[in-house]
Amino acid sequence: MIRKPLALGDMSVGGLRYFNVLDPVAADFDIFPVVHSLSRIRRWGGKIIVPYTVGMHSLVCGRVVMERTGLPHFALAALCHDMHEGVLGFDMPSPFKRVLGGMMEGYERRIDLVIEARVSVVPGLMKHAVVKAVDRDAVNCEGLCFGMDTVEPDQRRWVQPGYSPPRGMLQAIQEEIAHGDNDDGVEARLLEAVEMYGGRIR
Repeated sequence: MIRKPLALGDMSVGGLRYFNVLDPVAADFDIFPVVHSLSRIRRWGGKIIVPYTVGMHSLVCGRVVMERTGLPHFALAALCHDMHEGVLGFDMPSPFKRVLGGMMEGYERRIDLVIEARVSVVPGLMKHAVVKAVDRDAVNCEGLCFGMDTVEPDQRRWVQPGYSPPRGMLQAIQEEIAHGDNDDGVEARLLEAVEMYGGRIR
């Protein structure tokens, strides 16, 4: 048997399979190991004491978009907006992304195009203003809830002084934490949510 050498950008996704992050191909994308990864990657670079993952954040965003719009295709886009992190295997903090400039966003966008094709997300919807607004709400609310910024408005470093967590967002985050799932439970609920919002898992 002739061993095929790894190409630059090849990343293992388990089961002796690889996904090239520099030249992503839809045929190489498998949602199952990606969702497995999302359910285990801790948000905020693992710097919070609450066991809160990227998968849980994704479920919150999908739920809140569905509550605000009633549109499953928007909810699917929100659910999948960080799915590239499951491919890459880490949650890169936004301040460091800004240090890298557009380079990281370019890699993520290539992966997002593959996710759109394989999961049946409407092209471009993951970057829609509605999805971005809910993601921003979630980040601000998480920041205050998990002690990444102070709740005192006049002492905040990055959450705007006038920001107050919307009730629906705060409730969604609290209920997600209270759900008490282990990582496998989050993984199962992510797959269920993809199908519930009209996406494909196979």
